[in-house]
Amino acid sequence: MNRTILPDINHPDFAFFWTKCRDEVLTVPICQQCGRKRWPPRPICSACHSPDYTWIEIASRGRIYSWTVTHRNMVPHSIQPTPYVIAVVEIDEPRDTLRLLGGLWETPPEIVHLNMLVEPVFVPVNDVLTLPFWRPVQRRHVIACESPVR
Repeated sequence: MNRTILPDINHPDFAFFWTKCRDEVLTVPICQQCGRKRWPPRPICSACHSPDYTWIEIASRGRIYSWTVTHRNMVPHSIQPTPYVIAVVEIDEPRDTLRLLGGLWETPPEIVHLNMLVEPVFVPVNDVLTLPFWRPVQRRHVIACESPVR
């Protein structure tokens, strides 16, 4: 039987995150007492121990903090062929730096580098699950030309 290992989208700590991924939005919990953002989601704030939190949308770009290349897939029926990159992406948010773990979508390992600017890409797996991946931000090249002097 071909089965891909999928996250539990109904887990109480992560359900809202998975719902917003279907809308192609990255979210994290933020403590309602001290304002600290936290990832991964936890029942209480690690800074002030408050159980009160809400979810907020976070920046849609980050930079590669660290990465590894997977050459031999140990997860049966992965949605990406090997080799693929798993990266820690650092997102600068006001007051907090968040680090999220995720795959780089259709990105050759040889182009990945420290501080590479990445953005999320959301990949539908089935009717209820959309997984967030990362991809390099496509930079637009501007060519400066001087007008000919007459």
